[in-house]
Amino acid sequence: MKSQINPLNLLLILIASLMLITSCKKEEIVEVEDALTVETIEVLNGDAPTEWTDLDLSGVVGKNFAMVTLKVTNFSSTDPLVAIFRQEGDVSDYTIGSDTDNMVSLGIYGTGQAIIYTDANGRIEWKANRVIPTKIEVVAYIK
Repeated sequence: MKSQINPLNLLLILIASLMLITSCKKEEIVEVEDALTVETIEVLNGDAPTEWTDLDLSGVVGKNFAMVTLKVTNFSSTDPLVAIFRQEGDVSDYTIGSDTDNMVSLGIYGTGQAIIYTDANGRIEWKANRVIPTKIEVVAYIK
């Protein structure tokens, strides 16, 4: 199912693609025709964890590094949700509530987007401020 993407996220993805193209040597050929994939694929529908938890996106992006835009939806009728994401293996202790592109702060039934990089196996980690029914979808990626 095709989906609209946040214009800011699309701009960041396009800039990353251009950086990849311009960083290559002239004799290298880079095919970017299929570099950006825009489609909505549900990767989680369940309770958000409050400790860092693996989320395997390799079924969508493959077992490789990828820049991914996630759509996160809070299904709680009573509580807001703050979720933060990091690359699998990243030991940085991102603080929930900090202002980063890899965090979403959602009101009741709210939806937001985050940009995150996977590890070489297409995996990320995430946690939230409380256990809340949550849906996560991949809406775009570059691999």
